[in-house]
Amino acid sequence: MSSAGGKSKLSGAGAQAAPQARDIGSVKSFQPDRFLTVWLIGWSFVFLAFHLWVGPEELHRSHIVLGRHLLFGEPAENPAHPMFGYAIIIAALGSWTPVLSAVVGCVVFLLAFRWLELGRAQPSLLFCVATVAYSGMISSWNDHALWLSLVLLALAVFHKHSERGAIAGAIAGLLWGLAYNIRPETLLLFPLYLALQIALEALGYWPSRLKCHLAAAAVFALCLVPWAIYTTSTLGKYEPSTTHGWSVAYYGLGLVPDNTYGIVAKDEWVFDRAAEFGEASPWSDRANEHFREKFVGIVVSDPGFFLRRIGWGLDSFIRGGPYVPDLRLLAGQDADDQSRLRYASRDLVDWIGLPRWLLSTSMQRMPEQSPASTSGFAMLVVAGFVLLTIVLRLALVAAIGQMAFASLRPSMLLRYGPLLAMAVSTMAVTLLVAAVFLPTPRMSTVPLVFAVFLFQAMRCDRQARRS
Repeated sequence: MSSAGGKSKLSGAGAQAAPQARDIGSVKSFQPDRFLTVWLIGWSFVFLAFHLWVGPEELHRSHIVLGRHLLFGEPAENPAHPMFGYAIIIAALGSWTPVLSAVVGCVVFLLAFRWLELGRAQPSLLFCVATVAYSGMISSWNDHALWLSLVLLALAVFHKHSERGAIAGAIAGLLWGLAYNIRPETLLLFPLYLALQIALEALGYWPSRLKCHLAAAAVFALCLVPWAIYTTSTLGKYEPSTTHGWSVAYYGLGLVPDNTYGIVAKDEWVFDRAAEFGEASPWSDRANEHFREKFVGIVVSDPGFFLRRIGWGLDSFIRGGPYVPDLRLLAGQDADDQSRLRYASRDLVDWIGLPRWLLSTSMQRMPEQSPASTSGFAMLVVAGFVLLTIVLRLALVAAIGQMAFASLRPSMLLRYGPLLAMAVSTMAVTLLVAAVFLPTPRMSTVPLVFAVFLFQAMRCDRQARRS
């Protein structure tokens, strides 16, 4: 990491890293880059094959419909949901979309690993587990796949080339801007990350990069224009996000079990509520405004209930864990099969003797029934899925705990500049979404990835001090 022009606080992570170590611990000639390449590509290939076999989920249909509307003029029921960046890609590439996401994701991850100079120490077990979660994400049909790659690349560009000033800033800003046109939470994440990074520079923990930041902010602002023009022409007003946020916030209140409002945190439920006032979809602009009024009304009139909702949202964030490809689809894709396999998953956890808090909230709330009858192959698939799910959920809990422990030594932690700013900002935005809207495993994967990148940098510095 370049430290030219920095203050006295710049040391350790702020100094230029030594060349990548070849002898690490007792394992001579260990090459983290080579190991990580095989590990990452291997898992990505497995998950990519699974996602291509399963095909896009129902939640991805809205992307395809909007993309075909924009590319080919086909009708779209909700023209401002979702963001049009990924919609155009998935409509144009079809089944090649997860292939593109996986290739880009692997290249960006390995490039970031090198540019962030993380190969000076053997990757930790937590880093390797988080890489599995990252592989599952980038090889999926989710719009988070390309979005996460763009944000990670923006961080790596700034970290490696920020001393080049406006040029590096413009490239980073463009990557952030492309990410915004795929996922709207970028509008929260980028300003928060930028503010934290500027604060670290003002305190002397990182070299000042004002020209780089100004260029990044300017280019990012320009990237907001296409969506602004599109929503203004389509809806008759500017909409910075998509027309489903308040609908999600409203039915997200249903995370509180047995709530007096009768709200259920399921898409089917909110679709029925929208139909009651003549809307075919809760993701329309009119439905979004309707549910905004209902959501705000409940929050204002019953703040105690909303505090409970925040608690349940954070609980669901931790229990939900990172994104795990639903391998149970290999043993059956219809509704009856999936219900039976969900019960089999819970039965397996009970049989092993593990606590049910390791399961998602929805699985815990399933009615009790006799143990599910499944074939040997189905039980093998369920066992693999349950094991992977539990390991990744424990990894998220470990990352949160390690972040909390590291915060006890702020003077040391603050020296990690962009990595710290990104880890903190992604965690903060994810917690905000979980508390106010709806927690999803796709969102939970993001702070896990940036947290383990930060921990790996700390691990490299500890290794360097021992050498």
